[in-house]
Amino acid sequence: MPGGKPEGQGSPSIFAERLDALITTQRPDGQVWTNEEVSDGLRRIGGPSVSTAYVQQLRRGRRDKPSWPLVVALARLFGVPVGYFSGEDQESVISADDLRLLNAVRTPELRDLVQKLDGIGPQARQVIARLIDEVRLLDS
Repeated sequence: MPGGKPEGQGSPSIFAERLDALITTQRPDGQVWTNEEVSDGLRRIGGPSVSTAYVQQLRRGRRDKPSWPLVVALARLFGVPVGYFSGEDQESVISADDLRLLNAVRTPELRDLVQKLDGIGPQARQVIARLIDEVRLLDS
């Protein structure tokens, strides 16, 4: 079709969008994964060997039918359910914001803080939130 996108070149697939979201938000140190780190990570956990170029193609939706062993290995590498990639299991859907929050809570200090907040009433939480805002101002 003249002027149109070639077949398979439309918007990224659900798989591509979700893989890209994991790669851009899943590192606990706040850094974005590189395609090389994903490829190396898959190899390290015993997953299929894939090139960095293939990881990039999956992220951009240029390749959209990864093998089942690769999907399982990616889920394992990023610590998400396999259903996360399909979009069929709504229980498995994790937003980018949820991923950032999960990464933050992986640090022992923040996990401890969140556990201490459990059981504190709404008014006390508001006070704590204001204190945190004040501390942030001091840090900037």
